[in-house]
Amino acid sequence: MPAQVPKSPPLIFGIPSEVLQEILLLCHPRDVAAFCGTCQSGGDRGMDQYLWRQLFLGLFDVPPNVDSCRWRCELSARMKAERDVCRAGRQDAGLSEADLRAALETLVIVAAQISDANDSTDSLPSRNAEWLNNVLHKSRILDTPSSLSKDCQYVDRLRTYMALSLHENDDESIRRIRTQSRCFIYDLRNYHEANSWGPYLGDKINWTHLNYVVNVIVTNLREQPALNLPIPPHGLAATRAYSAPGSRSPEDWAGVEGTWHRYVSFMDYRDLFAFNFGGILANHRDPAFFDNLHFREATRLIELTLHLIPREEMRIKFSTNDPPVATHPDYPTLYFSGTSRGISMLHLQPTVQGLVYMDLDGIPRWKFTSMQSSTPQWSSEGVQLGKPGSQMGLAGVWSAFGHDRDDPAGPFWAWKVSSD
Repeated sequence: MPAQVPKSPPLIFGIPSEVLQEILLLCHPRDVAAFCGTCQSGGDRGMDQYLWRQLFLGLFDVPPNVDSCRWRCELSARMKAERDVCRAGRQDAGLSEADLRAALETLVIVAAQISDANDSTDSLPSRNAEWLNNVLHKSRILDTPSSLSKDCQYVDRLRTYMALSLHENDDESIRRIRTQSRCFIYDLRNYHEANSWGPYLGDKINWTHLNYVVNVIVTNLREQPALNLPIPPHGLAATRAYSAPGSRSPEDWAGVEGTWHRYVSFMDYRDLFAFNFGGILANHRDPAFFDNLHFREATRLIELTLHLIPREEMRIKFSTNDPPVATHPDYPTLYFSGTSRGISMLHLQPTVQGLVYMDLDGIPRWKFTSMQSSTPQWSSEGVQLGKPGSQMGLAGVWSAFGHDRDDPAGPFWAWKVSSD
């Protein structure tokens, strides 16, 4: 038999390593990964940290663990998440529960690592926000009902940030979402001491509850186009730290001080009572209740003016544990006071006092109470939508200060505005 002539290595491997890296940097990470998997030599060259770091930073913001980041692993996880969520809506996807959960968790991590705005109006756009926004639009993963209860918190956190912006022209879907959200928000069984009468699951944030809060506010505002009411800033870019207008002092890490606008929605109390406990109009807690012509719901715009105060000036004590859950060691609890006034009731200016603290997951939580003639009337539990000082502000639940069995409750959404 004739002797076999040894195969020559592909010509591409005759290219100097530095030139080959520059060529690969012009490619999509998926193509680079495919090239690196073709042979041992390609994998050796492709594993260079510089190459994968540059590919990562071409698509994403600098991660918080930049010094210890495993660039190729992090990039591969995000590329896999993009592929998997785009497959999730197909019946023949063959996607395992573990893969879907990992993909959704990765998307939430990307959202949580969106770069700060750095108190600058000309800050560069966030690459994390741009990439994630494209993935959510392309995959429509937020339109797909999750078959896994553990996934709902991931999906609903992203839905909360998007605030129905993916449903602009889908009237039937909006109607269904609005009814579902109202049924949850105005069900008084969802407010009790165990969740501090707010959007919580024990010590954790209940993103499903927050998603319903945002849905009710947005759909109520959309129903009144003639009034030209502004919808609060929303979307992934609005979750960036310190993207809200105005300056802040170094100690004000939460961006408390300044002027805020706040929407509050509420049912007519007779309707709220009938929905929860039954009545002439409908069976209690029936979704069809909200289709009744006699049903009434209102949304009011309120202005808050807040400033920081020492803890000893607080006249309201929220609980024996103040704040009620473990806080982040790098962020001291802030206490604030101010005034509140409704646009239609300018002669009434209740005093507001509250606190904001950072939980161990790095999310600011707000508690505040309004008082009329030194008497507490309404309390509010809110969660920052994004990072501290985000343009999107905070959303949550207001309720009566006494928290009796049949006291009213409803959603609110507050965001900081220019003092001008």
